[in-house]
Amino acid sequence: MKERILTSFGLNESAAYDLLEDLKSKFPQIRAEVKHNFPEIQLRLSPAHTPGNRMQDRLREALEWSRQQMGEHFLSAEGDSLEAVVGCLLRERQLTVSVAESCTGGLISHMLTNVSGSSDYFLMAGVTYANQAKKKLLGVSEQTLRRCGAVHERTAEEMAVGIRNLSGADYALATTGIAGPTGGSREKPVGTLCVGLAGASEVESSRFHFSFPERLMNKKIFAATALDMLRKRLLRRLTDPVQDDGLCDRKPGSTGT
Repeated sequence: MKERILTSFGLNESAAYDLLEDLKSKFPQIRAEVKHNFPEIQLRLSPAHTPGNRMQDRLREALEWSRQQMGEHFLSAEGDSLEAVVGCLLRERQLTVSVAESCTGGLISHMLTNVSGSSDYFLMAGVTYANQAKKKLLGVSEQTLRRCGAVHERTAEEMAVGIRNLSGADYALATTGIAGPTGGSREKPVGTLCVGLAGASEVESSRFHFSFPERLMNKKIFAATALDMLRKRLLRRLTDPVQDDGLCDRKPGSTGT
């Protein structure tokens, strides 16, 4: 084992460098390097001297310590991307996913299908950019759009439920937000993202705020944030005493945040 690459999502640069600083003091025999692959951060660990049994043990110890430090941000100890990790979780559990995208413009679908074998779990996607498409294709209510607007947790929930009902997937993701550089307001500035996630027995949503200067950077962080929300839900499922089976019969907003 010459080196290991840990991938993470949700750690900012300063947190990653703080982690690296502590790692160096605890494991001086291990060479550590932070690499940015926006929006993910990679930590490369390798022996500082000729690999031997003792050095390999220290490398494993450094890897486990780093993994614990990353906590819920940890993705993989094999250098796997966020979309690959999500795909692996779906395949292992024999689950499927569909996506309804607005602000991400199909980027989530691209990320998921860029993984070989994604046809095992990816069913379909819809880029419902206009409100008319949200209503006609996904069943988002006119009342929701009028009262809440296109960028709102409730809208994201209804989008997720709509694409899940349309596709029959186990899980459905939906994104709506403002990628910029125009279109923001005081209440909903550029960088606002709402994500909806519909499963068999619950619908949840979250609002996020980012402040990246470029539209593409916002779209990338939007897409990754939505996938990470699904990843965390799948990890929770592994410890759920009751499996998430059946039809999505709960109304949007019942467990939204």
